[in-house]
Amino acid sequence: MSKNPYAILQVSSDANITDIKAAYKRLALKYHPDVNSCENSEQMFMEIVNAYKTLLDMHNKEKESLKKEIKPSTNNNQAENNSEKATYNTNFPSKILKKISVKFKIFDKFTNLKKSKNIFTNVFEVDPAISSLSKQELIKRFHTSENKYVRSESLKALIINEKQKAYPILKKALSDISKEVRVIAIQGVGILRIRQSIPILYNLYENSSVHIKIEILEALSKINIPPIYNFIIQACFDEEKAVKLEALKIVKNLNLVKYHKEISPLLYDRDEDVKKVLKDILYG
Repeated sequence: MSKNPYAILQVSSDANITDIKAAYKRLALKYHPDVNSCENSEQMFMEIVNAYKTLLDMHNKEKESLKKEIKPSTNNNQAENNSEKATYNTNFPSKILKKISVKFKIFDKFTNLKKSKNIFTNVFEVDPAISSLSKQELIKRFHTSENKYVRSESLKALIINEKQKAYPILKKALSDISKEVRVIAIQGVGILRIRQSIPILYNLYENSSVHIKIEILEALSKINIPPIYNFIIQACFDEEKAVKLEALKIVKNLNLVKYHKEISPLLYDRDEDVKKVLKDILYG
């Protein structure tokens, strides 16, 4: 087996810690010597364990790096605002650092964005030590930090604080090398219903992973304007089952009755789950 820990665990180099843990559990169960009689199962099992330990250690070091990056800038930000002393605690046991995957709630409507910041704070978890930084500091962190978690947190804070004005940063983030940053950007343009992002989302969809494709479809469904409907219908015929099911769910949720005839060929799909969902859409 390859000595690259990502290759050993069969995950991409931008996989998050949740993906890594899931891959480790799956492979450890498969190659454990007690359940696998293959001649080299023990060696393979040890490589899997060592690869997991290596990536877990890398992840923990990135978290520590994030803590160190936050503290100095937080102190500087306090010094710049002498008129009012900040009282937040910088020694935070941040939930964000413990839960890398971004938590989202499902909203039925996204039409009252100007009422309150609550719609964003309920969607994105951002530590107060980050969200209280100035716009200039957040932008600087996003552009200059090599730590993907710093970029992620800065981007979420900019979405919450700047809303649609954050689009120039979101546009750049859609092509970030980190999958986690791209996901936040995709979800951000969806929540903000930024129509200018639609062509970029279309291009990003091509050759993307299943996870990214689903995030893009969800974002487009939130933007919810007629030009995206044909794209959703095309996604119903994607090669990946999970993408098909997500697209069909959107067809149902948006009540795209006029497109029922176009998706009816899926009644002959080889997958029973796809046929079941389609029958529910067509026949109730």
